[in-house]
Amino acid sequence: MSSQSGSFLLLVLLVVGIIGFTFAYHPLERKLAVLSFNPDFPTRMTAGTEAKAYVDVSSSGGDAKGVSLVILSEGFSVSSDKKDLIRAGSTERISVTIDAKDVIDGSYSISIALQYTDDFGANQTKPKSVSVFILPAVEFTDITWKFDLFQPFGKNRIKQTDDTEFYVGVRSKSRSTLKYTGLTISASPSMRDVGVSVQPNSWPVEPLGPSAISPSYTFKLESRKAVLGTYQVRLSLYSKDGVLVTEIQGNFEVTV
Repeated sequence: MSSQSGSFLLLVLLVVGIIGFTFAYHPLERKLAVLSFNPDFPTRMTAGTEAKAYVDVSSSGGDAKGVSLVILSEGFSVSSDKKDLIRAGSTERISVTIDAKDVIDGSYSISIALQYTDDFGANQTKPKSVSVFILPAVEFTDITWKFDLFQPFGKNRIKQTDDTEFYVGVRSKSRSTLKYTGLTISASPSMRDVGVSVQPNSWPVEPLGPSAISPSYTFKLESRKAVLGTYQVRLSLYSKDGVLVTEIQGNFEVTV
């Protein structure tokens, strides 16, 4: 019985020795991880706001470990999670939080690269760039209508041939020292060819410092044999680059 046990033990030691010899002379193959990625970022953000973005990362060749983002931008503060492991042949999504700084409005570039390790050591990909437009942090004040004795909330009911006025301003929500310039208010009725017009159709907004409110801008609403009904006047605010920032609407009624 002891002879059989000794033979079995000898066989086990022989097998272990063969396996050890095999791995000693034929080590596991090292593989280079090659990463590719596609960023998914918003195209526009308002200064001082936060948004989510994503980067989809794919690995080929070998496994990538400790995958993180290297992001550089003058217009944004950025934070992101990381992936401990991305297997070869798989794709993982990395979440990114971006905060638009309180800077002057315009298009800002964001540089994105990946850093990671594989069987050969540390690596970093070539960067990709995306552009995000930072809109000015501004908003309209409430629309007010021309005083009228018979309309306590302002004259927003007019006859078929009549006129009235409405007023609106712009408020800066910026808390930095910057000054917004080149803003423009555009005004138009929501329905065309109903006999209603707005003059002027636009106003340039004076430069706005931090937390400032502009003067009220006056628009004249005229009806000339207008079609009866309830309508809206649309006010649009554009940046110095002609990019739409925000819109509001005011209701008015054409009566007999």
